Amino acid sequence: MEASGKKALIMRVLFSYKSWTAVKVKFFASLVIFLVGLVLPVQAGASLIAVDKDGKIVVKVLSAQTTDMLLQDNLANTKVAVTQVAGLNLTDPGIGLTKSDVGTTMQVLSEGSLRELDVTNVSDDLVEIEERPNMAKIAIYQDNGSFSLKQGSFVAIADLPIEIDAKKAKMSFDTNRGKEYVGAFPLEAVESALRSGFISRITDDKLPIIDNGNNLVYKIKGERDINILNLTSVKIPLELSVSLANGRVTAVNSEMPLYNILKVFLI
Repeated sequence: MEASGKKALIMRVLFSYKSWTAVKVKFFASLVIFLVGLVLPVQAGASLIAVDKDGKIVVKVLSAQTTDMLLQDNLANTKVAVTQVAGLNLTDPGIGLTKSDVGTTMQVLSEGSLRELDVTNVSDDLVEIEERPNMAKIAIYQDNGSFSLKQGSFVAIADLPIEIDAKKAKMSFDTNRGKEYVGAFPLEAVESALRSGFISRITDDKLPIIDNGNNLVYKIKGERDINILNLTSVKIPLELSVSLANGRVTAVNSEMPLYNILKVFLI
């Protein structure tokens, strides 16, 4: 009995030790997971709003610490039953981006409710549009007080209000003449400039969007290699105007005086 009692006591001690060890392992494992969670950022989309391939508007999370609060603080009490705000006439579902002296505002119209969001201090992408027919894959963000539309390695820069018709996959800019729809996105404009034969290469990946008084155009900088009488080759810096509406080259200019002399070789 004495031997069996000692054996039972030893077994209980061992069992208690193993149980305590298991508890410690679980505790430290949970602690490690918790600390890792504090250090590593939450994996999330890099844009505030997304338009998916079905034309649906999806609110995405920028970061676990800021975005949820940002959306709740700015969107919770701003639902209204109208489709016009800040001069924009949005189509449901649609997104509008405007700038003013006080900051940048995003309007999101979905299922009859219009929500406004102050995105002045948002440094991430404001809108991400997935590619589908008639619509390129575009990321829209703000930089130096302007809207930037990034497609591939090229960035179009605009100071005009932007409207996005999510359902019909259309994007337009608001001008003094009314809405002007984008028929050629940045990559298509660059390809059109190269196909035109006026330039041999693109020299700047920034494409300012300018209102020339009649329509909106991309300003695309490039160079043209000119062979003069097989004696020498000259690089002529050129700036092409390419229509946002159809991607056609509407003007060719250069600040280089020699361009006027060699213009006959370009046409």
